[in-house]
Amino acid sequence: MAHNPFSLLAQEIIDLIVDEVARGTPSTYHDQSEKDILACALVDKAFYSRAQTCLVSNIHIRAGEGFEAYATPLLERIKNGPTDLSAPILRSLCCAIVADADADRTLNPRSPSRHPPHPTALDRVYAHLGDPFLEILRTISSPESKTQHFSLVAMSELSRIRPLPGDQGTSPFQKALSEACTAVNLKTLHLANLGNIPGSKIVDAFFLPCLEELTLNNLSLEETEVGEMTTGMLTHSGNSSLRTLAPELKRLEIRNISYLSLFRFLNLLSPPGPSSNSSFAFPRLNSLIISLLFDEQRFPIFGALSTIWSFMVTVSSTLTSLEIESYAYPIGPHVHRHFNSHSTRICLGRLPALRTFRLTICHDTCLDFLRKLLMDSVRNPTTIESFEIKLTLSAHDRQPIHSFTEHKYWTHLDTRLTEPMFEKLRRVRIIVVLFHSRAKSTSLQLSRGLAPGDWSEHSKIEEHWKSIFPKVAASLSLVVDVQDVYSQNTLEAYLYASRTDDGIVDCYGG
Repeated sequence: MAHNPFSLLAQEIIDLIVDEVARGTPSTYHDQSEKDILACALVDKAFYSRAQTCLVSNIHIRAGEGFEAYATPLLERIKNGPTDLSAPILRSLCCAIVADADADRTLNPRSPSRHPPHPTALDRVYAHLGDPFLEILRTISSPESKTQHFSLVAMSELSRIRPLPGDQGTSPFQKALSEACTAVNLKTLHLANLGNIPGSKIVDAFFLPCLEELTLNNLSLEETEVGEMTTGMLTHSGNSSLRTLAPELKRLEIRNISYLSLFRFLNLLSPPGPSSNSSFAFPRLNSLIISLLFDEQRFPIFGALSTIWSFMVTVSSTLTSLEIESYAYPIGPHVHRHFNSHSTRICLGRLPALRTFRLTICHDTCLDFLRKLLMDSVRNPTTIESFEIKLTLSAHDRQPIHSFTEHKYWTHLDTRLTEPMFEKLRRVRIIVVLFHSRAKSTSLQLSRGLAPGDWSEHSKIEEHWKSIFPKVAASLSLVVDVQDVYSQNTLEAYLYASRTDDGIVDCYGG
């Protein structure tokens, strides 16, 4: 039998090796190193012991029907197990709330919704998850906890779940969730598709001393809510001038949320700053992801554009990556008149540190608006080196794809990207994501629109998109990536929540 050289290593050295493997990417909880940790467990008994601890320290939960049955033993392991399974070693907790019934699927999988799903009320979340999850939340927010990464994503509106009568458990659950979201050791916090989260706790998250990554996606933060809680938050938070905005925050994702509300109470609770429009700034913020949705009742984007732009200017010296997501907007002349009467634009040339810009779309109705908002506003040379376009298409969608490829926007963009205003641009990347819902079918039913078979092979798709950008292809590096994504969830879930944690929403790239 061959001698295992690792058996000669001291346990302390083995622990250091495994811990380094487990550390993975420092600012994200869905580490790519999980397979490496599993490999470590196969080396020998000493490696297995430490690798088991690392695997248990990262808990990913897909909470479907019957979750409470297996949550109870999980809670027992966390609270009553040996030291390597106790709260101090729990590093990340990520939970995706799903419903197995077809009635809870909130989107027709054959075409993307124009609007995000309604946030799932916390009383339904509590009725679905039960008391064991409440206790898990209390465990990770305990003073001795070392939890650094927390995610809670509702993938269903839980329309078939009946909330408990009255206020049975809802207030304790809300309190436990709020405390988990403000645990002092958190490095990443991701919340998506949730309603009724106390606004004061959302504010507190912006002041966490170790926070590096914050995602707030589709949360019910309304104008009326801000008005009602302003006084209470100021009282709760004390002297805001003594608090420092998250000094380590590097990545901020604020999608499908009322920007007017968010920036209003952030201005109220932040120390005075030099800017009259935005008195708060994050000294290390280098990545920003925002969405431009056109539901004027929930997300009044036209009124919020100046606020968003003021914030970008405030962090412009460190902002190296910007992603703008726009899935669709209402069609009609009133929309164009409304936009044309509004003078605010996002001026890419006034962001001196910007190196990577990404545009994420899935519907051609947003292209004209984005041209006016972004490309027509470029009056100064940009510092952008990489320009990316991510296009998500349903493999089950029967709507012709040629509406994308034949749109005049692409010709305009091909010309603009080769002009002197983009003199530092080196690479243009087109990402085509073909979404396959396993809930409906596992066959590759590619959309119609081009000649039969043209979209059945990735190479043909790549060649077609390269032909749309002849000027870019001639003078720059043009890369076309075609990806297949398979999921048990709907396209809506993928579009509006998948980036919160691709692993727990069950999406796989092909």
